[in-house]
Amino acid sequence: MTRYIIKRLKLPVIMLLLTTVIQACGEAANSEQNEISETTELADSIDHSDIQDSFYLSFIDSVYTISGLTGGELIIQNSFPKGGGHIDTNFVVGYKDPFETHYGYGVFWSHLINHSEDQLKFDIRFSSDSLVLEEIPESYFKLYLPTDSMNLKNVMQHNYGIQGLRAYLDTNVHKPSRLEIELKPGESAAFFVASLIYKPDGPVRAALMVEDGKLSYRIAMLRHGQVIIPCGEMHVLKN
Repeated sequence: MTRYIIKRLKLPVIMLLLTTVIQACGEAANSEQNEISETTELADSIDHSDIQDSFYLSFIDSVYTISGLTGGELIIQNSFPKGGGHIDTNFVVGYKDPFETHYGYGVFWSHLINHSEDQLKFDIRFSSDSLVLEEIPESYFKLYLPTDSMNLKNVMQHNYGIQGLRAYLDTNVHKPSRLEIELKPGESAAFFVASLIYKPDGPVRAALMVEDGKLSYRIAMLRHGQVIIPCGEMHVLKN
């Protein structure tokens, strides 16, 4: 079994990595209550020569590099959150589900950059389960993979430019979600992760990670600890 080596990079190194930007296009299928909300994202390179590397630096919380691939590595960039206020232009703070439960919310994004010679396939899945921190059992998280495509040129916009989040949550708040991404060598793709937080208390951070082909997602309330959950697989498709 190939063992992938994971390194978390310090922020100065990030400046060397921000050389590729992708606008991933997705199509979503929202189905019945017990079915999965699915999105497929296709990576495609775009010209970003007018964007300064330092422009992105302030939005990135963590960077992981995964080696052990053919001829290179995978880079994962994870953002700081936006949120906490209103989701959209109706200026209602937070989110209420159909049962009138009120949540705080956060919008994150992750950016996958394939610097290897391998074709990579990611199958990312979040269950409908609530995630509870032992240190604060009265609070919990729920995680989602919204169907709107992430464009890194929109990082300055409200909630990173995500569209239709309230409508997505209204339809999928109690459903699992799934996202599939395929990256050819030299391609990259960015995608949104949304979180709902019941009784939030303090700053929140999150990150997608890979180890031995297994995906995991870490979400932390900085005052109260973190939870790490399995969330799918990365498949290496040799060229």
